[in-house]
Amino acid sequence: MELKSSQLKANARGHLTGKYAFPMIAYMIADMVNSTMAMIVSLVSDTKSDTGQLINLGISVILSAIMAIFAVGQNKLSLHIARNDQYPAISDIWYGFRGHADNIIVTYFRIFIRKFVYAIPFGIAAVLYSISPETSTVIFLIICMTFYIVMLIRVELDYGMAYFLLIDHPELPSKELLVKSKEFIHGKRKNLLFLYMSFIGMGILVLLTFGFAIFWVAPYIRMTLTEFYLALTGEPVTQEENVEFTENIIN
Repeated sequence: MELKSSQLKANARGHLTGKYAFPMIAYMIADMVNSTMAMIVSLVSDTKSDTGQLINLGISVILSAIMAIFAVGQNKLSLHIARNDQYPAISDIWYGFRGHADNIIVTYFRIFIRKFVYAIPFGIAAVLYSISPETSTVIFLIICMTFYIVMLIRVELDYGMAYFLLIDHPELPSKELLVKSKEFIHGKRKNLLFLYMSFIGMGILVLLTFGFAIFWVAPYIRMTLTEFYLALTGEPVTQEENVEFTENIIN
């Protein structure tokens, strides 16, 4: 299967036809749980003190880890739709919590630590700039910020398939999942980067609709990423009608 963005998106639309409600519900449930927990934390936390801000930051990281567990469930649901071309079981949303949460959380924190390490030079440069906003510190800040952005993108690309691989290879520990994801995406980083960039217009749409369009955009993006993962595995499109649907869109 080709890794062209137009092909992957067409396949995603084909698989989502008539089944869009399921990934939308999955995203809404995850968003509702996260929003509720974040609201409770904001009501009881103290952000005026340094200690309170650190605690709040730590809780935010924990909430992000929980969202990673939900993300695996959404991936499971999307894979079911793509592979079987059937209505998925809504219980797939909770797949990540059924015996996989520990591995998902460890995987999440391994990725988080990598991002944090690359952010350290930028943090140091920001502190130096706040102390002495001279030309040299501005240049250093720009260099560190550029380095951090580049490495952040690299991490996202290298480990972007880890939560899909975890579903197909639940026996693998988090360290091996990350290694396998990096090997899996080797030589295809540019394709995945271009795929992400192709959704910039949809990101603008979400902003223009004050966030409401995310409930339509997020499942579409996830299904397209699912198609990308299946293309890497070499799995074919499941149903003839989806092939025909794709060909009609492309032609």
